[in-house]
This record gives sequence, structure tokens and C-alpha cells, in this order.
Amino acid sequence: ELVQKDIEAMDNMGYFGAVTYRQEATPAGIVLTYDVVENPRINRIIITGNGPIPEEELTALLKSQPGNVLNDVNLNSDYHRIVEHYAEKGYYATIDVNDEVIIPNVEEVKNEAGEVVETRDMGTVDVNIPIVVYKVGLIKFKGNKKTKSFVIARELATRTGDYFNSETMNQDYQTLYNLGFFESIDRYEYEESEDQDGVIDITIPVTEKKTGQLNLGVGYSSRQKLVGQIRVSDTNFRGMGRGVSFLWEQGTRSGYKGGASWEANYTEPWLFGKKITASLSIYNKLVYRFNKGTWSSSSSLGSDVNYDERHKGATVSFSKRLGKVSSLGLSLKYDDVNTNPDLLHEDELWKIIQDGKTTSATLEFTRDTRNYIISPTKGSYQSLSVEAGHVDGSRFAETDYPFVYRRIPMAGNFTKFQGEYRFFWAPRYMVTDSEGNKVPGEYTGDPSKDRRGVFAMRVKAGFISGTVPFFEQFFVGGADSVRGYTEDRFWGKKMAFINMEYRKPILDYFTLIAFFDYGSAWGSTETISYRDLDQSDSFKGHYGYGLGARFNTPIGNLRLDWGFGDEGNKAHFSMGHMF
Repeated sequence: ELVQKDIEAMDNMGYFGAVTYRQEATPAGIVLTYDVVENPRINRIIITGNGPIPEEELTALLKSQPGNVLNDVNLNSDYHRIVEHYAEKGYYATIDVNDEVIIPNVEEVKNEAGEVVETRDMGTVDVNIPIVVYKVGLIKFKGNKKTKSFVIARELATRTGDYFNSETMNQDYQTLYNLGFFESIDRYEYEESEDQDGVIDITIPVTEKKTGQLNLGVGYSSRQKLVGQIRVSDTNFRGMGRGVSFLWEQGTRSGYKGGASWEANYTEPWLFGKKITASLSIYNKLVYRFNKGTWSSSSSLGSDVNYDERHKGATVSFSKRLGKVSSLGLSLKYDDVNTNPDLLHEDELWKIIQDGKTTSATLEFTRDTRNYIISPTKGSYQSLSVEAGHVDGSRFAETDYPFVYRRIPMAGNFTKFQGEYRFFWAPRYMVTDSEGNKVPGEYTGDPSKDRRGVFAMRVKAGFISGTVPFFEQFFVGGADSVRGYTEDRFWGKKMAFINMEYRKPILDYFTLIAFFDYGSAWGSTETISYRDLDQSDSFKGHYGYGLGARFNTPIGNLRLDWGFGDEGNKAHFSMGHMF
């Protein structure tokens, strides 16, 4: 039994093709002789079918090297190491051991006619490692009753004929969730193709959400009094991924040139079959700024004063992807703005009563590495834009008579520069590995099910040069910039602010946040002295802090924030995350 164990031990070393023993009786005892047949030395390593990973990278992993004695144990561990290396990079690979692996190294002796007359065994072998890296065959979807399959497939980075990669599939799942078409996306199913070796067919099960909406609403706002609203939208029109929407709103308090507002939008995500997003917006709407409905009790215009702007125009924009995370956009805008001249008698408000037609073109570069657009838990977003515009309008100037003003032309060019940076971070998501241990991983499921707290930050700044009308300046203060202040509290040709939030999901549809904001706008050409509308020619930061809640509803993500600043406090109600 001990001899057999010795033989097994030597055999398990991997260096020998055969191990036997002989025994001879002598006066001193039994002499054991173990006879071994040593494996040949390795002449060279041949790796085939390595596909996406370079041969040099795989060779560096091997214990088996040219010049060494062939070791079966090492060779088997090399197989596992190669397969694991592919798996670490997201690929699915196997070693085809049915193929010829050990190839004797021979030398052919030829005569003068070039005929092989002798084959000599060189006593070494070539080691062939045949790798099969699986490719993608068919990509199928199930559960999509409305969305066309090709609309889903065109968004995937995974393509038929590519090497299958689980990391790419995880990114594809994030892309599909970001479309906003699906309530959930189950883990993909795969099976080896019956027609082709080394090919797997993939099926992705999806559960669609309702993307078409008809919203009828009646509410009350001290800005507009009783308000009626009709909104029709579909973010996946006819299952083609196109976005359409129409909004109509009417308040009982009539704004300048009528109280109704409307806006129509259309988005084509794949223009001419290319990954070029095109959108068109046509509008005739009121923009409310400084009035009783916007301001808190400690800071308001008079109860009989209502400042608003009537905007009529259109915007058309195009965006082209540059690689995986970057894009370049071009927007063209025409905006005809009218303000209420009845406010000329309100002290210095005549300075901001300006009308004009603005045309502009904006070039914007963005880089977006966020995992989920609606509720990101990792990644960043950067944006740089330059807008070149022209205004052809008018403003008012004082005369020699009190409260009598004359209209003067206002025309010129302006250039607007803006930059923005957003950052998102959450603790690493823990997953269970094959051995049942909790290890850091990536979250690839429904974003609404992720309960990790998220730290979010945004920094935004800009400046304007040239002749710019009042309504084209930067406005800071309110729900989308510095909370705790009334909407558009600060304005100017320069602006800078920072937002920081900690978001903690409690339920699928409910998230609590704590926030801190700081910033301002300054350097306006229209500095007025009217109630609490004092402005600054230089940067004077204002802070805002508070708590908020997010409610995920069928009509979108509702946002409620209560902010405290150095001028009091203010509640803000709007849609979606602030950033």
C-alpha cells in the first residue's frame, strides 16, 4: 500500500508519463527501484483562438514555459488560469481538450528533390492550447409588446458576431433602463447555438412600463390663481423610441398677451438611422419671475404687480455621440420675448421692461459616465457650452418728465459661456460570489430597488460678454439653483453656484434628501433698487440648506424641498431631481 501511494505521489507531480517499480530481495532487505518515464521538454507554447486577449498576455500567466519539462499538473492549472482570466474580463471561454494538445516536435530530412526521406523525433513537444472564446449569435427579447425589438437592439453595445462579454451586457442593462421604457429587465438567458460551435444565443426578458400619458389637472397658484392644465406625452411613441409631448396651461389671472401657455416637443433618437438625436420644440408660453406668487411673505412685489414675459419661438437641436461617453450637440434657437409695459410706473422696474427677438446657436460638449440617468449612484457628468447670439429689440430710457419713458433700440451680439460638473458616489454594492461570500460588485437591477445612500454634487458657472437683454441673463435662486430663495432672486452676466445633496431611498417610490447650496449671479447691466431686489456688481455668495423629499409617481418624479437662506425660508415644488 505504501508503494502504491508513492507511485501515486510521483504520478501526481505531473512530470512523468509512467511510474512503475521493481523489488529485489537482498540479505540486507528488499531493494525497491522506481522506474519513471519522464515527460519530454517543451519546445514551444502555441495558443490558438485567443480572440480579444493578446497571446503575450496569456503566455505571461502560464507556469508551463519552453525549456521546462512538460508537467501535466501545471498544464491543467494553466487551463484554469486562462479561463479565469477571460472571466475576470467578462468573456466566456473554454479550453478544447478534445483537440490535439501535445504535439511531438519532429525534424524532417529531405533529399535533393525536396522529398521527405526521414522524420527524426527531437525529444521535445509543442504544447497547443486551443481556446474557444464564445461569440454572440442571435439577440432576442421577450415581453416587449409595444417596443419594437430592433429599437431595443440598436441601443446595445453587444452585437451579433461580437465576443460575448458580461461587463458589456451590464452596461447594456444600464442603457436599457435609461431609455425609460421598462419597468424591469430580468437577467439575460443564454444557450449554445445548435448551428454553430462557440456561439451563444441571448434572450433578454423585459417588462414594459406605460410610456404614454394623458394628464388633466386643476390647481391653484397665487401667480396664476386657478390653473387648468392638459398634458399629452409619450416617450416611446408607437414603440419606435420617439418622444412626443404637448402641454397646454391656462390660469384665471391673465398674463401679458393672454394667460394661456402651450408647448409642443418632438424627439427623434436615431436620425437617418444614425445615432444622432434630433429634437424640435415650438412654444408660446409665459415665464413668471418677480411677483407675489413667487416670493415669500418677507420679499415680494406689490400685490397688484405682476411681472411676466411672453416667449414665442422654437428650438431645434442635434446631438451626436462621440465614443461611449461623450457627445457633441448643436442647438439653434429663435425667441420672441415681450414684457408688460404697464409696469413702467413701478419705480425702477422700467429698467427690466425689455422686448426683443433673439437668435442664437449653441455648441455643447458633454461627457457622461453616470450609470443611471434618472437616479445615478456612480459616475460624473461634465458639460462645456458656448452660445453665440444676436438680439434685435428695444428697451426704455428716462425722459425729462417724471414717470415718462421713451423706447430706444437695443441691438447687438452676445456670447454666453457655461460649464457644469456633476459627481455621484454611493458605497460599493455587495454581491454574493460562487462560494457564498459577500464581495463588492456592480448593481445592474431596477434603479428604484437600490437602497444605497448617494452623495451628489454639482458645480455650475458661466459668464456673458456683449449686448445681452435682461431675459437672457443668468438667473440664480429657487428650485433649480440655490434653494431657500425665491425664483430668479439674483441675476447678472456672471453666475456660479454649488449644490450638495445626500439622497437616501426609503421605499421604491420615496427618497429623503438633505442639501446645501451656495452661490449667486452678479454683474447685471440692470441693477435696480426696488423692495428686496437689490443686486450686486461683484460676487456675493448666498447659502441655502434644508431637507427634501422625492416621490416616484406615474407622472414622474415629484420634488419637494424646504430651504433656509439668509433672507428667510422657502418651499419649492417641482419635477425630477435637481440634477
